[in-house]
Amino acid sequence: MTNSYIARLTNPSDVAFWVSRDTFCEKCDQSDFRCREVLHVDIIFSQQWFEDNENGQLCFLLPTVRLASGKTEFINGRHRTAVLLSTCNRVPIAFAGPDAVSFAESLALNRIAAEREIQLPDLEIVNNI
Repeated sequence: MTNSYIARLTNPSDVAFWVSRDTFCEKCDQSDFRCREVLHVDIIFSQQWFEDNENGQLCFLLPTVRLASGKTEFINGRHRTAVLLSTCNRVPIAFAGPDAVSFAESLALNRIAAEREIQLPDLEIVNNI
């Protein structure tokens, strides 16, 4: 079961893409992803990952990565990504900066328009994780 949320970027210049689980595991730096013990997470959403927009719609703040020394590096959202990877075949990730966007485009990922509706798992949203 899924719910609809509005995709929200941390920075308006970021570009969001759908990233399959396989592509994430093969092409994104796993040591950076795992550096904060994200392998064992509760499968719930944190209320901090959401905000209401001016129309009262619930927005999901997308995880964001950049490229550093040719490797992906999370700016934010490791925990969000871990939760989504445990329940989804593809996850929404924002890429920050021209190098990261070029990297995402080289993988032929599907873009997500900012402030557009996306489908995510129907998970409990809790105050604190």
